[in-house]
Amino acid sequence: KNPAITLLLGRLELANGSLTKALDYANKAISLKNNYVEGYVFRSQLKVQNNDISAAIQDFQAAAYYSENNPQIILQLGVLLYNLKQYENTVSILEKLVAVMPDYSDARYFLGLAYDKLGLADDAIIQFVQIQKMNPDNQEIIQILKNIRAGQSALSLQAVSQASNDSTTLKR
Repeated sequence: KNPAITLLLGRLELANGSLTKALDYANKAISLKNNYVEGYVFRSQLKVQNNDISAAIQDFQAAAYYSENNPQIILQLGVLLYNLKQYENTVSILEKLVAVMPDYSDARYFLGLAYDKLGLADDAIIQFVQIQKMNPDNQEIIQILKNIRAGQSALSLQAVSQASNDSTTLKR
């Protein structure tokens, strides 16, 4: 009756190429323990692979709820929403995270990118300036700020090219 063992079986099924069986094990793990955060996260990842995005988002929201708003889970949800081009939802989630964890550079990064996608350049600049204060030598952040201030997309080709050559890990 240990959900971790059941979830492990699901991971093994996924490794063997059976998404359906992996999903069955994830569902069973969650039924064994309805607040099993790892189960919700794993099931969400499976649902993304199965293109069931709305259900994946619901699972991440459940994981965030049951993990007492774990910042890493909330960030993952924000990144998922960003990658799905749900920029307003990304902003809504990550603004709350940054409010309680103002030094969380990764959350600020995706919040800034979402602002940029929404055409809110001033708000994006605020996020990236804060990141730059915590990571003064990060060339990607310097380039993103240059791009936004020049009226370009934060991740224009210039920034992506520069980042792949010079970027350093953000401090958390």
